Amino acid sequence: YGDVAEGFYISEHESGAMPLDSQASLEVQLLRTYETLCASYGQQYEFKWTILRCGIILGPDISFKGRWIDELLETFVMGKEQVYKRSTRSYSFLYINDLMTALLKALGQCPPKVYNLVSRDCTKTLGEIAEALYQRFPDQGDIILKRNEGIVPEGCALYGELLPHYGWERGVSMEDILILKVESLLQ
Repeated sequence: YGDVAEGFYISEHESGAMPLDSQASLEVQLLRTYETLCASYGQQYEFKWTILRCGIILGPDISFKGRWIDELLETFVMGKEQVYKRSTRSYSFLYINDLMTALLKALGQCPPKVYNLVSRDCTKTLGEIAEALYQRFPDQGDIILKRNEGIVPEGCALYGELLPHYGWERGVSMEDILILKVESLLQ
């Protein structure tokens, strides 16, 4: 969806700034083009369409190589130290079960729109994620936040209140997602 300045969220039918010098800019441009084409062709040819924008999807046994949150959690479980750049930037997450229920709700009972999907209380900063992990798993790894160095995670914050307006209920909180994910990695 493009980069979003710290403190801002992407809402349905809105988008962030698109840095054209970024390696991800082609992917971002293609996503926006697909969204626009769906709406245009849907209106022109009278077919229904629904776009679901998802937060970073998490769940037990769900992992993607090279994705920062998976690497953070796997390294944390191994008891190793990680260094991330300190920031107030927020990231949105979605539990896999919430994705399935949202998919059924959106396709079965909602008008054609763009819906942002975020699980309950699941837009967090890296510091909030680290604190939640330390609270539940105090003897695992260390997540160090430094002012001027470290990994800068990719992702954005989504404002996803449109689908709940149509009756979708978010089932899983960020704390629960982290517990379920870490427990699955510990097994």
